Amino acid sequence: MRRAAAQGLETFRGRTSYFLGRETFVSTGRSKLPGWRRALFLFLARNARSPTEFFAIPPNEVVEIGGRMEV
Repeated sequence: MRRAAAQGLETFRGRTSYFLGRETFVSTGRSKLPGWRRALFLFLARNARSPTEFFAIPPNEVVEIGGRMEV
């Protein structure tokens, strides 16, 4: 938003909404991945920082749209 403001775009702090995607991974046991690799992937996906935290976006300005993916 700072970069957009620097280019002349008028921004309003507190009146901006950020739309983020969120995936939730669910282990179904039907994957062709070896068990250790699936477990490692699920562990890393669960423990990754959220985009809201990573980009320091105020949580009350975020709208998350998500889906569940089978692994």
